[in-house]
Amino acid sequence: MHMKIDKDFFKKLRIEKGFTQQYIADILNISTAALSRVENNPEKARLETILLLVGFYEADIRKMFSDNERDIVNELEQIKVQITLPYNVTSTNLFQLATELKKIEQSKN
Repeated sequence: MHMKIDKDFFKKLRIEKGFTQQYIADILNISTAALSRVENNPEKARLETILLLVGFYEADIRKMFSDNERDIVNELEQIKVQITLPYNVTSTNLFQLATELKKIEQSKN
């Protein structure tokens, strides 16, 4: 699975706020070249820089990947997680955990 970052996401945020690249670079203590890389070719940018910008703009990181919420949901549903459980976890423990997770998920809707 590969999700493409919306190339214009960070540039739009910066322009909407009325900031220059130099201003953002100075605030975040990054180079204008690093900021330009994120704005023009985000897939080549460093993750740390991307996360700095997401935090600075208080942006929803999910929106950086697609304008279409359905695309995001479909992509996220395909993510599989592998975990290692302690040897003493029982099926009852797993059922209780699943029940709690389901309650949390339902409370979000």
